[in-house]
Amino acid sequence: MNPLIAEVLLQAGILILKIGMSAGIVVGLILLMRPELISKWNQKLNKWYSTRRALRVLEMVHDTDPWFLKNHRVYGGFMLLASLVLLYFMLFSSTPPTAYDSIQTPLNADQFLAIKFIYYVLLVATAISVPLWIILMAAPGVLERVMPPLNQWISTRMMLRKVDEVNSRYDEFVLKNPRTFGIIFIAGSVLGMALLMG
Repeated sequence: MNPLIAEVLLQAGILILKIGMSAGIVVGLILLMRPELISKWNQKLNKWYSTRRALRVLEMVHDTDPWFLKNHRVYGGFMLLASLVLLYFMLFSSTPPTAYDSIQTPLNADQFLAIKFIYYVLLVATAISVPLWIILMAAPGVLERVMPPLNQWISTRMMLRKVDEVNSRYDEFVLKNPRTFGIIFIAGSVLGMALLMG
């Protein structure tokens, strides 16, 4: 990474931490001296906005298979050409270096392994897609018979239900013990500030 960018990101991170710790000291002092003020703020600020309405469009099934099957030659041909071009470049023009030492860009060993892993996953996926595009072009009926069992809709609503529920237990716990948490917030923030300054 560019040293200048790294320095800017570091200073920005330190500034954000300082602001957060300053806010922690202020909140801690209010919890010690006027905990009822935090309670009032909590009631006003803790308005729950459900994501269900905003994400409803993602929960609806959009069946695009008929369009692809109707235009199977055009779509299949375009995707086949794109896959073959990608395979050509991956195999003959931009093959990954065989050894870590041959990389010109300064990367560590973990980054090198990650790049090679992504390269081979993409290579295998592209190679597997080639016969699928040929089948789509020549015999779309084969894919049409396979699609219904594969196109089973799995709703995320039940999985994310707990996330979409109001949970104020932690707020109530803090407000029941304002002085204890006030001291914890102040002590933690002051210690963090001292470590940053030191």
